[in-house]
Amino acid sequence: MAILIHYALPFIPVGVAYFLLNIPIFIFGWMFVGRRFFFYSIAGMVIYSLAVLIPVPEIMIEDRLLNSLTAGIISGFGSGILLRSLGSAGGMDILAHFAFCRLG
Repeated sequence: MAILIHYALPFIPVGVAYFLLNIPIFIFGWMFVGRRFFFYSIAGMVIYSLAVLIPVPEIMIEDRLLNSLTAGIISGFGSGILLRSLGSAGGMDILAHFAFCRLG
């Protein structure tokens, strides 16, 4: 959603849109998810929002499928580290954690 907002309104950076979209989800997380997970997720979201604002060098991969696979591996590795440390980067991770703890 943050990327779509950035494409529709280019003056809003992706990190800022991501941060603002996570506010209602964090309110939900404060009420229904553990406090430790909540605070670790706040730290993860702030770090992720700031990291998105930092320009990084491009990986020169011409094949679109291989490019998507590489991005998925890097993103999955980062999400795995966050979830393993009992936190998240916000967004759907909080809702998934809630569903897993309540329903699973």
